[in-house]
Amino acid sequence: MKTFYATAVEALSVTEQKLRMQSHIDPVLSRALELVQLGWQEKYVHTELFPYAHRGNEIIIHHGVLMWDSRVVVSATLRDHEDYTGMVKKSLSLGFVWWPNIDKDIERALRNGWGC
Repeated sequence: MKTFYATAVEALSVTEQKLRMQSHIDPVLSRALELVQLGWQEKYVHTELFPYAHRGNEIIIHHGVLMWDSRVVVSATLRDHEDYTGMVKKSLSLGFVWWPNIDKDIERALRNGWGC
């Protein structure tokens, strides 16, 4: 996991500290972090957390950042910020990032000329 994480963070062109900070201030990711730590013991999970809960034990915390398999879970703030568009494109092509509805977001972005 350590190698995957280091490679993913390097590909993201963002510091580990910034990833961790954004994960903790993002309302959905911060709650997912809590639930991962608790082992998803809550019976009722808010709909925004379904994609994370669905992956249950496959999502782990590494250095304070959520990871699914070998992919860093990116906060909405980072993936929506224009400065990170290139970072996300590169990371997507290498399979280093994940977030709920990533496939739909990529399709929408491509339709809107993201790949140009």
